[in-house]
Amino acid sequence: MPFAFSPVELVVLRGLIAIGLPVGLVWFGRRLSGGHGVASRAGRSTSDLEERVRRVEERVEDVADGVRRTEEGQRFVEDVLGARPPRDRTS
Repeated sequence: MPFAFSPVELVVLRGLIAIGLPVGLVWFGRRLSGGHGVASRAGRSTSDLEERVRRVEERVEDVADGVRRTEEGQRFVEDVLGARPPRDRTS
């Protein structure tokens, strides 16, 4: 047998293939496609970024409105419960 590997060598070889093959494919694919990492995101147009920022600002305002409504509801409940006379707890 020209290629006789010990069990330890087989485990190491399988591990290298299991990890190295996917990493190599991703690396090679990114090289072919020109890369889609941080550098290519820098080429986005400013109108796309402005639109995205506008949507984020709208979501933040929606959350702030919800917090304000929750605070008003809690204040109302405190006022209603505070205006009630205390219950007699003698049973």
